[in-house]
Amino acid sequence: MRTFGSFDEDLAHREGVTLPELKEKMNFANCRQIREEEEMRVVHFRVVQSKVKL
Repeated sequence: MRTFGSFDEDLAHREGVTLPELKEKMNFANCRQIREEEEMRVVHFRVVQSKVKL
């Protein structure tokens, strides 16, 4: 858990965006402005192998 205000460029880079873009997308996804002191759970997933054929 970490506060929304503690999000940094390193985290944004791992998501493939800039920090302002990350915060904008988070606010959009939550349909509101997230407060800097709000705790956020940060989870990263990586697809190792896909068995679905399209």
